Amino acid sequence: MKKYILTMATLTAFAAMSFAQQPAVPAAPKTAKHAAAARKAAPAKKETVKPEIFTGVISAIDTAKSEITVKNEKGVDRVLGADLKRLVTLKIGENVRVMVKNNRAENIKAIKTHAAKKA
Repeated sequence: MKKYILTMATLTAFAAMSFAQQPAVPAAPKTAKHAAAARKAAPAKKETVKPEIFTGVISAIDTAKSEITVKNEKGVDRVLGADLKRLVTLKIGENVRVMVKNNRAENIKAIKTHAAKKA
């Protein structure tokens, strides 16, 4: 009898340990309404895009498409989306420094060139 009790106790202990090592499975939502709420509760990871600084001369302004074309000193043209309110203040041929994020001009600053002092 002692052997039987010892065998059963050992089997019970090993069975309990095997259940303890399994990860808990989350309960499935009961209705579609609960499923939608569960999806909304989990925040989606957004990729953060590091802004890029681009310096050059404005070669074209398209107010219909809200785009500007900036040519850098190497001769590379870059077409960027921009805010229409800011586009009307810019001029073709103006030197600018543009902060680009997702191929869109987030910040456009005119660069003032200093004229040589006359003696």
